[in-house]
Amino acid sequence: MTKKNRFIHKLGALLFLLLMISATAVGQAVFGNITGTVTDPSGAAIPDLVVSIRDTEHGIDYETKTNSSGNFTQTHLISGRYDIHVSAPGFAEFTTASVVQVDVTTRVDVQLQIGASTSSITVNVEAPIMKTDRADVSTSLTSDEIEKLPILDRNLFNLMIALPGTARPNTVGAVSLAEDQQGDPCR
Repeated sequence: MTKKNRFIHKLGALLFLLLMISATAVGQAVFGNITGTVTDPSGAAIPDLVVSIRDTEHGIDYETKTNSSGNFTQTHLISGRYDIHVSAPGFAEFTTASVVQVDVTTRVDVQLQIGASTSSITVNVEAPIMKTDRADVSTSLTSDEIEKLPILDRNLFNLMIALPGTARPNTVGAVSLAEDQQGDPCR
């Protein structure tokens, strides 16, 4: 193989790699959602009610309305802490805090209690352990969690396969040793 052919081969491999990276980057999720149902004490849905959602870390406010079944959904939320506030005439105000994670739909169901508008109910909700609305697997790691992982060589590939739901690809030789900058020990 001549020097020119090797250069063209490497250039082609690089272009292929860039196309694959850009194609997978488009499919990456960066937002989370909040969904829920607003009901009265008897469990009946409350339609056309404004649900206020506030990003406490960035100071961004969102408003959505319940539909005829009392359901509401707010999509495209940046991961972080949110306050959800619901008020209706004849009911006590309802406020709760929730955490939104990337590619996760956080469920916040609201049951308004009968009371004066000066009454207030506050509920603290933890992030769900399991996704119940779909069957995919995803993991978000904080920088502190990454630093505490027992991966001595700091190989990003080893970090990826340490997460639940991942496996080593069975394509031996798909990437040449010259392109494997992390030095994957599987090869």
